[in-house]
Amino acid sequence: MDVNTKTKSTTDASEQFREIAEKGAAQPKKAFDTVSAATGEAADVMKNCYSTAVKGRRITTTRSSNSLAPIPTPPSTLLIGCPA
Repeated sequence: MDVNTKTKSTTDASEQFREIAEKGAAQPKKAFDTVSAATGEAADVMKNCYSTAVKGRRITTTRSSNSLAPIPTPPSTLLIGCPA
């Protein structure tokens, strides 16, 4: 009976060790998955910000180039105190 007891306790210890190892491996995997998801979301936010900035720059450039037409000079009578 002593042999069976030792075998059983060794088997139980092996199973317990395996369970602990599996639980220990699950925590880093969960953390990795969480960090990976957060990194992906941050990358998406950065892409959207960059895209929005580029679109805004294009609009500003278009508006600026349209307003490069010569500005009419007001009549000298309106320029009080300025040399003609």
